[in-house]
Amino acid sequence: MGMTRRWTAEILLDEDDLGTTRAAVRLDTSEDVHLHGLATLQVADPEAPFDVGDDVAVAEALSQVAAKLRQRAADQEHA
Repeated sequence: MGMTRRWTAEILLDEDDLGTTRAAVRLDTSEDVHLHGLATLQVADPEAPFDVGDDVAVAEALSQVAAKLRQRAADQEHA
């Protein structure tokens, strides 16, 4: 029977009074590896819905984590 592992991701969002959205992502693996991504986004239209900035900032931060995870896998493959 296979082994089940749990990985958790925490996403923190904040926005300042100028409309700058920050997204911080932390991925914790079952091997106690912690990968981080951080993105800041200034939405050009201050009247745009908050969700737009949140979505783009989170997507960018997750992309950073994904790139680090791919690099970690490649490094382990060649070790």
